[in-house]
Amino acid sequence: MPADVVCLIDDLDPAEAFLIRAFRNWAVGRRDGSIAAWVEVWEAFHVAMGDDRAPAGVDCFERVMAALAAAAQRTIMHHAPDCRCVGTDETALVRLIAALAHDAPGEARLVALEMVRIAGVEPLIAAAGDLARALRRCDHVPTLRVVLRDPRGGTAMPKPPRSRHLH
Repeated sequence: MPADVVCLIDDLDPAEAFLIRAFRNWAVGRRDGSIAAWVEVWEAFHVAMGDDRAPAGVDCFERVMAALAAAAQRTIMHHAPDCRCVGTDETALVRLIAALAHDAPGEARLVALEMVRIAGVEPLIAAAGDLARALRRCDHVPTLRVVLRDPRGGTAMPKPPRSRHLH
C-alpha cells in the first residue's frame, strides 16, 4: 500500500466507513460545489441515524468540518468518495470522534493537535464531541482503535480488540 494508505475501507466497521465516506463527500461538495456530494452526506446520515436524528447529526458533522477547515495546520487529505483506500487524515478524523464517543478525551486532544493549530483544538473537540454523543444516542459509534506506528514509517490500523477493556 502507498505510504498514505493505512487500510482499506472494507476493513472498517460500518460506523467508521460511514464517517470516512461522509468526510470525503463533504470535502468534494465543498471543493467542487457538488450538490450530489452534499446529498450523499445527507442520505448517509439518514441511513445511519434515522430520519428523526439525522438533521442534528448533519449539523454536528458540519460543525466538525467547519472547525477543521478554520484551523487546519496543513491541507487535510482525503481519497475520492468511491476509493477503497483509507488515508492517515481520514483515520485521524475517525479516531477523534471515536475517542470522544468512548470517553477518551486525552486521545481526542492528541488527534486534534495533529490536525489543527492549538487555537482550533477546543472548537474541534467541542464539535466532534457533539457528533460523538449524537452517534452514541443512535448506537452508531466508531470503534476506538489503537494506532500502531510502523518502525519503517507510516501507520497500521489494526482490527479492534475483542474486549473493550484496557489492561
